[in-house]
Amino acid sequence: MKTTIDKLKIFTPSYNLGNVDAIGIQSHNKLPNLELSNRPCAIDHKGNPIIGVNAFINNYDSNEIPYHLNLKSTPTQYGAWLEFNPNKFNSLEDAINKIDHHLKETNHFEFKFDESQLSRMDIACDDEMTENAKEYHPIIQSIMKHRYSKNEKGLPHSLTYKNTKWSKCTYDKGLKNYIDSTGIQNGLPTREMRDELRMMTPQYIQNHFGLVTLNDALELNESNLKTLFVNTSKKFIRQQQELAKRNPDEHLDSIIKLIDELLKLPSRKERILTYLNTSNKETNHIKSRKMFSDAIVEIANKKEWSSRQNKSNFISRELTAFDLIARDQNQIRQERVERNEDTIIHKLEEYQSKFLVA
Repeated sequence: MKTTIDKLKIFTPSYNLGNVDAIGIQSHNKLPNLELSNRPCAIDHKGNPIIGVNAFINNYDSNEIPYHLNLKSTPTQYGAWLEFNPNKFNSLEDAINKIDHHLKETNHFEFKFDESQLSRMDIACDDEMTENAKEYHPIIQSIMKHRYSKNEKGLPHSLTYKNTKWSKCTYDKGLKNYIDSTGIQNGLPTREMRDELRMMTPQYIQNHFGLVTLNDALELNESNLKTLFVNTSKKFIRQQQELAKRNPDEHLDSIIKLIDELLKLPSRKERILTYLNTSNKETNHIKSRKMFSDAIVEIANKKEWSSRQNKSNFISRELTAFDLIARDQNQIRQERVERNEDTIIHKLEEYQSKFLVA
């Protein structure tokens, strides 16, 4: 498993801007029909305020030295945020040296790297899998339990856990490289998987990676990065598994509303299959049947019947149909599990051995 820093965002309140004309003033995010903000967003080397919504230097389109610099003001100070991908350079140290030289020579801008702190940090792990990368999605979902979404923009066959403070993303890195190099969007899936762990705030970087400054990151090697990735991934996986266990079961009120609507369907089999396939995946068969039974009884009690026998027959028919259909579905499910068990176990063991072992 190759482990690298994939994206780094650093902050410093100390910088020197010698040429205001060399940077851009971002005005497209101002409100419609209003002039550009009169609030200063940065200061030049003489301490004079730069008026605008956001001052920036964007060199991301460069193939040789890609980076993006934002100058912003907080309620208490001015600051500079520099974002770049060390993988686009020979090393993190090489990236800093080249960006520093480009900022000084081209933009007359001095970023105080020695005084900078980590604002975002992504660690990426790449490995060649036995099967195509997208085939491991069900395995990863089963480990993390919930809250994954598919197809992150720009990342083919991706599976992303979204959180405001951290995220974890898996995608087909080989296909991503192909798309980037050819511009063709419809390439074939590959076996090269990337697993990314993204720390989105300074607090999370410090709490989970134990890093604060850029100098801390410079001291890391691939072995350190792999350990950070594996240990933090396992920690988040345990947290998500605990959250899944604590999630309450479905409430009877919501089941009653669902079945009330399903009773409008003419086919009893269709409505029971719909119920089985829309219920919480964490709910076992016994709990699912009890919820269905309780809902049917509640619905029956609210209706007017010509006789008690008719009411009893209605409940009995629904529960008998439920048992028959649920039994058939369970048998089909078991046959599928038996056929795929070896493959599932192999995929799970492979993913764990390559991405969850330091």
